[in-house]
Amino acid sequence: MKMQLKYLYQTIYSLHDPIHVERFQKTFGLEIIHDQQNDEPRTNHLSSISSSLSKKYRIRNYLWYYLFSFGARLGYEVFYALSFSYLYWNLDSFICRQLMLIWAILMYTGQALKDVIRIPRPNGPNIVILEPEYSFEYGMPSTHAMLAAMIPLTLYSLLSNRYQISSSPLLFIFCSICWCSLICCSRLYLGMHSVLDILVGLSLTCILLAFILPMLSVLDYFLIRNSLSPLIIIVVLLISSLLYPVSNKQSPSRGDTISIISASGGVYIGSWLNYQLSIIRDSSHLNELYPILLPSLYDIPVIVGRFAIGLCSLFILRSLGKSFAQHAIRYFTGLKDLNNEQTKHRTIVEIPMKMIPFIMVGLAISFFGPLMARLTCMERHSMRFEA
Repeated sequence: MKMQLKYLYQTIYSLHDPIHVERFQKTFGLEIIHDQQNDEPRTNHLSSISSSLSKKYRIRNYLWYYLFSFGARLGYEVFYALSFSYLYWNLDSFICRQLMLIWAILMYTGQALKDVIRIPRPNGPNIVILEPEYSFEYGMPSTHAMLAAMIPLTLYSLLSNRYQISSSPLLFIFCSICWCSLICCSRLYLGMHSVLDILVGLSLTCILLAFILPMLSVLDYFLIRNSLSPLIIIVVLLISSLLYPVSNKQSPSRGDTISIISASGGVYIGSWLNYQLSIIRDSSHLNELYPILLPSLYDIPVIVGRFAIGLCSLFILRSLGKSFAQHAIRYFTGLKDLNNEQTKHRTIVEIPMKMIPFIMVGLAISFFGPLMARLTCMERHSMRFEA
């Protein structure tokens, strides 16, 4: 039994070997150009990373380079901010806010585990690192892989319980596999994760979704209708931010995580406001599945205009939130230079600097964006029944 467990451990740990990343990069036309500087000895992990960032490399196939670079962008916050905004304003706010709730829970769990487990990203003499700004963060689990699995699985669960889906599930499965494969393979190509990082991320997502999805409707119902919901959300955000594991090195992981959970919290505060003001209400056909309706040619300019106005309100509110946070921090702490590397990672600075602007982003998505659409006669009327 001991031999079997030892063999299993060795097999699993071998998946963290950077040789797999090196082979993947070479297979798809990305390789190191060796010279005397690249062959210098390395003394520790940090100096090894610094050397890796200065390596010269050759791209033999730009098709794969651009494809995997695009795949990597599908896992970052900017893509999800735009996607969730579009989904909320133009498609279905009910599905959007539940998707964002799961997004926040999974990202917090994944990012926190990185700083608890503290397994570094793959590094080796022949590995190219194409995203140096993230190279000093830890790698396991891969949050890109977690999102790659979460989005299609959650979307299918939510859509099938809300809409009449006439197409074959095989098409959805095929698209999901392509989506997930592109994002996961991009992490290997860019040298940011090992095979084990990705597999752990995918497995963790499946485990978490098995617990979260059955409770999702109850959580959503409570957060929209409870009179104390905004206070509860703010308290949970503060406690989650304060309890986030302390990293042993400076990295943007805590700040990024606070931004994500704050945006999700802001969306629920805005949705709560909509419900309390009777802007949205329960549908009269609670147990019926809705048909999927495609937009007409007349709808397209309205959709584009609604999205543009919403983005304007989003950027304005984010700027106002950031300015307010900066003035408040300077007033209460006496600190002047908030852009200093040592200062901006202090708890008293980082939490409000991330939380306040991104709560405003969430409010822009769920409350002020739709408000501007109503004022400009570009409201999506079906949103009124998406409580």
